Amino acid sequence: MRKLTIALAMLAGVLVGGSGVQLSFAQEIQHPPGMHHSILKRVDLPGTNMEIILGIVEVQPGTTIPRHFHYGEEVSYVLEGTMVQAPDKEPQMMQTGTPVHNAREVVHGGAKVVGDKPLKILTNHIVEKGKPLYAEPKKSTSVQ
Repeated sequence: MRKLTIALAMLAGVLVGGSGVQLSFAQEIQHPPGMHHSILKRVDLPGTNMEIILGIVEVQPGTTIPRHFHYGEEVSYVLEGTMVQAPDKEPQMMQTGTPVHNAREVVHGGAKVVGDKPLKILTNHIVEKGKPLYAEPKKSTSVQ
């Protein structure tokens, strides 16, 4: 597990331009209070209309991750796990070291961090250039 963590840290370092990376240069995406997504690096995927976005999401205890989707693939890695609770479900531990995949335009989120420490995730998105990184699902007009 330690080797995987070190390998991911090295990969993140290479993607963001070497060992002298300072998070103060990161771009912050606006989220609800208690949730922060810092963009560490954006690069074009050559020969496509896609870009790769590397970031870190931190969600404080008591904060619910909004339901959303992306115009591309998301592959992430839990850097610091904690307890989370999906709507109408029992709380579950999201372990440090858990890999996560969210497919293109599949709505996800809605879980609340209920543990005593923040959830911290290294995010990697391969998404369409010119589209927002996050999009809210359309509200259903039917009554259920």
